Amino acid sequence: MKSTHFIFLLSLTLFFSCEKEGETPTDPVEDDFVPTPTTTVLKAGEFTNVAHKVTGKATIYQTGGTKTLVLDPFTTENGPDLYVYLSSDTKASKFVSLGKLKSTNGKQSYEISSDTMLDDFSYAIVWCEDFSVNFGNAELK
Repeated sequence: MKSTHFIFLLSLTLFFSCEKEGETPTDPVEDDFVPTPTTTVLKAGEFTNVAHKVTGKATIYQTGGTKTLVLDPFTTENGPDLYVYLSSDTKASKFVSLGKLKSTNGKQSYEISSDTMLDDFSYAIVWCEDFSVNFGNAELK
């Protein structure tokens, strides 16, 4: 009887400790980035699936001296520790991180550092840092 109680308590402990900690928020976001009449499109591309389903469009805008990556429309399957990268290839051999993915769906923007040379990067990638996995990428042209 004691072993049954022990197994039950162990099961409960494991169940509650195995929550999907670190997963990206799933509530839709609606970023307030709006191109102005002086905003130019520098690069854009459609997401394609790699290890997981990712859909939508990635666009790099420039307004004055500020460059911004906008994902809109955008959805991805969830996972732990998802980030947005600009990368030279689909394996993230050379990349710059733009930060944690804000949500698995909805319009979202990421400011690109002024010292980032866009000619060095051909892809926007949703990257899982925990497992070094490319969820999906958009080739930027």
